[in-house]
Amino acid sequence: MTRRALAQPLAAGLALAIAVAAPPRVRAQAPPPAQVPPPSRAAQQPVFQSGVELIAVDVAVVDRNGFPVAGLGPEQFEVTLDGKPRRVVSAEFIEFAPRDAAPGAPIPARVVTPVYSSNEQLGPSAPQGRLIYLAVDQGSFKPIGARGAMEAARRFIDRLQPEDRIGLVAFPSPLQAVEASRDHEAVRAATAKIIGSAQPFRIGGIDKNVSLSEAIDIHAGDALTTQKVFARECGSMGSSSNRTACENDVRNTAISIGRNAEYQATRSLAGIEAVVRGLAKIRERKTLVLVSGGLPVADRSGIDLQLTSAAAGLGREAAAANLNFFVLHIDAGFIDAFSAEERTISDTLFRDLGMMSSGLETIAGASGGSLARVVAGADFAFDKILRETTAAYLVGVEPLEGDRDGKTHRINVKVKVSGAEVRSRREVMLPVTVARAATPGDALGRAFRGSRLETALPIRLATFNMAPDASGRQRVMVSADIGSGATGPADIWTALGTSDASGVQEPPVGRKLRLRPREGSPSGALSFAVQTTLEPGRHTLRFAAVDAAGRAGSVDHTFSVGLAKGDGVAMGDLLLLEPVTGSDERLDVVTDGRLRGGAVDAYIEVVPADPEVFGVTVRFDVADGPAGEPRVTATGLMTRTPGSGHWSATARMALDDLSPGDYVVIATVFHGDREAGRMTRALHIQ
Repeated sequence: MTRRALAQPLAAGLALAIAVAAPPRVRAQAPPPAQVPPPSRAAQQPVFQSGVELIAVDVAVVDRNGFPVAGLGPEQFEVTLDGKPRRVVSAEFIEFAPRDAAPGAPIPARVVTPVYSSNEQLGPSAPQGRLIYLAVDQGSFKPIGARGAMEAARRFIDRLQPEDRIGLVAFPSPLQAVEASRDHEAVRAATAKIIGSAQPFRIGGIDKNVSLSEAIDIHAGDALTTQKVFARECGSMGSSSNRTACENDVRNTAISIGRNAEYQATRSLAGIEAVVRGLAKIRERKTLVLVSGGLPVADRSGIDLQLTSAAAGLGREAAAANLNFFVLHIDAGFIDAFSAEERTISDTLFRDLGMMSSGLETIAGASGGSLARVVAGADFAFDKILRETTAAYLVGVEPLEGDRDGKTHRINVKVKVSGAEVRSRREVMLPVTVARAATPGDALGRAFRGSRLETALPIRLATFNMAPDASGRQRVMVSADIGSGATGPADIWTALGTSDASGVQEPPVGRKLRLRPREGSPSGALSFAVQTTLEPGRHTLRFAAVDAAGRAGSVDHTFSVGLAKGDGVAMGDLLLLEPVTGSDERLDVVTDGRLRGGAVDAYIEVVPADPEVFGVTVRFDVADGPAGEPRVTATGLMTRTPGSGHWSATARMALDDLSPGDYVVIATVFHGDREAGRMTRALHIQ
């Protein structure tokens, strides 16, 4: 695109919360590659970029106090597949939050905030932040239990690091859904709206005192338990007809309790499944904290609550989704047993409590996760999560050829560290064959649909909102810096696809391009820019690229489409561009804000309430910070394409007098004599 062209004109609710759709199918367009393989709907097996396709296993290794153990090499891991040892090739320690800071300790403020997504690995001094989702089964809580759990959850949220992203899903109805972001206050506010809606398994008006365990046994035809309950509840009945009626009431009570318990458990499983499957669409490592008042599963064969297999399958699905799974069982059963509502203390109390916890234990165990039983005060459990999620290992395991049979295999990970606790997935499935990329198009398809980011080819990507087109769809500029060290034009294969928060996909595009290095790129990156149109709202963009040597890179970028609102105007994002000289009309966007050069061009589009009335001006400033004194100032040149509903402002800003370092470019929009709004962009002069 030239500068001239630039200057011209429950499942749905959970999807909104997670806001990441499945990898879109890539439809290649001329020029080639002609076939970019579509992604499988099944979970993708992670692989490393190396001479051998390795199994990637996320492993948490913590000490006795729950802090991650650092400094382990591959030789200190022991991995078996179906009980047989496999060679550990690599062990990468990844930090998500500072390990040496107390939970909630502030991170020093930075002038330059990244406004792009990158597949580059961050150094140990720059943790990338955690991605955490709170899933609250509010249908499993009584109101008072939910209130206490959410108070602890709010204290947990207050102690997150600024770089952490957190989201929330509460189910069933009334659904609460907050997309994960660094806006912690949004999730904190949502917790205050969560209510407990659990109903007693024994419905009101029934005077027969039958426990959950007894109900399961009676409905299963257990004669010993049945006669025991008959004797207790009906022993005082005088006539045989009264006793028969009483025994029928006992049986009906047992059936009702079993059905009510199964309804609650089935509803809980459905909600958890929706959350797990939604999070499976996010490729990066994520932490799921499930807060539940219990998920009853029978401890014997029979009719009711035969849900062990379903719970175990859901746990395995969570493991395949690359989830760091923590289950908090807020267990109020023991306290409830002594409440005024209960006439007597059941002699099956501990068995009842075990069944209420059984489903959660099964899910946590099958997922390789952790279960904490909370009787009074959940802070200790949330503290454990804060400690354990600061870091983890990504372990590369070399499979044998016979392992690639398309079947599920048991995988077990241990470490040679005394007293360390290890958590990882317990099952893995390898496809029958893993075809190697024979062409750049094959490598592009694999990178685009892969379950992990490819980093062999560095990519930094950003999106910029612009004014709507004539049809009312929002124009969006997508730019990327690809690779490094380029000295001239190079062939690059790219694939780009977007999907909105509900999973609706825009037609993706794959093509081969001839790209040139960005003039002011400190790393010698190739410059990519394309314009697309999208509906307003939250979107996720997947971008992959492959160079002629077969090196692949991929990025997932979540962003909001829409103009910023000002006083009587709407504003697009502020773009920084490489200065164009002579007749060259190429468009080089300063994607990551890093620039090596003596000038930069600033560009913004403004939509006034009445585009026909000219009264909009823009001033561009370069300052040390958003509220700093201007170091460089320029007045924007205002232009408008006939028939369009927006004005464009551009200005060249000389940077020769500025020292290398971090700055902010500010576009201040004036409507007449009053300030109508402003937009900012980070700039790093190198």
